[in-house]
Amino acid sequence: MESTEKALFDPYKVLNLPEDASQKEVKSRFFSLSRAFHPDKQPTELFQESTQQFEKIEQAYKILSTPMRKYVYDKYGFEGIKVCNDKADKLASVEEDYKATVNRYETIQDNEESDDIQKLEARGDLKLAQEVQMHFTN
Repeated sequence: MESTEKALFDPYKVLNLPEDASQKEVKSRFFSLSRAFHPDKQPTELFQESTQQFEKIEQAYKILSTPMRKYVYDKYGFEGIKVCNDKADKLASVEEDYKATVNRYETIQDNEESDDIQKLEARGDLKLAQEVQMHFTN
């Protein structure tokens, strides 16, 4: 899935994160880098360069901080993100459902009292939520 656009702008490289980074890691790295590269914190001669870097950091965070956008980017690159942006209204409710499903899945997987059937159902719900999202991005 190496597209020209992804080679030019890889959100993982911008935030210096591995592809399996957690949402917590993405958020933490974003705040750290955005403080360091904020244009208002730079000398005048570095304003333009820091503004460009800051914008890349913000774009990378926008892609990686949302589980659905991250999934779409990982699978389809910037073409997938473009489709997400074009269908933003429809995707908003799908994204909320997806987040709720992911949270439920993680809660059940982490809960030692959950039985195997609950875990399998949660995994099935997660897969279905991903398939529904893909329907809206095609």
